[in-house]
Amino acid sequence: MNLSDQLDRLDGLLALRQWGPGVFSPPATSQQLADLRDAVAPMEVPHDVVTLYMWHNGCKLPFLDGYGLRPIEGVIADRPFEIGELEAPPALLYLSEQPGGAGTRVGVTLDVPGERSLRGVWAVETHDAHARRQNDDLASAIASLADLIEDLDVELDPVRLWHEPGPWPLPFKDVEYRLRYSPDAFTWPNPPVGTYISRFPDSSWPRQWTRSLEYR
Repeated sequence: MNLSDQLDRLDGLLALRQWGPGVFSPPATSQQLADLRDAVAPMEVPHDVVTLYMWHNGCKLPFLDGYGLRPIEGVIADRPFEIGELEAPPALLYLSEQPGGAGTRVGVTLDVPGERSLRGVWAVETHDAHARRQNDDLASAIASLADLIEDLDVELDPVRLWHEPGPWPLPFKDVEYRLRYSPDAFTWPNPPVGTYISRFPDSSWPRQWTRSLEYR
């Protein structure tokens, strides 16, 4: 599944709706993308993350486990806290967080030198000891949201949802939509192997996360 195609489809659906001001930031500049690459080196930014930020450098559309896309500047600024205080693996790049900076953070794995790329969109609760693989990749996350909007003809107020999260049938809360494109992703109470792992270093960690501890 191609992320660019899914973003184009989502844009087409959103064009049919009325949006408040300040929902989408402009696309990331070359300098902003270079800053992100420098901030995570020697690990590398996956192509899909670059594609996502070339779409918008931040948005309040709640598509990553119910929360919006953080701008690159925020991602870079929060990494020392997330790696140091929250003990996140350096390879986990958090793209989204719950408003207020506490609670759920959602991210993807950077490309680690000498290792195969690790696909998946991971959700981590600050007060939970585990990380959950919610989606196979960013493209499947966008496809799930597009399906939901198209099927239910949902009228959204993303600004309100960003500041006042409340009941709304997000695809990441709705198993049917989330698993449509990621059938082997996290489910409860019987999570598939490898989809519910410790957020602290242990034997359940993917090799890419373990290797990235060398770059703290």
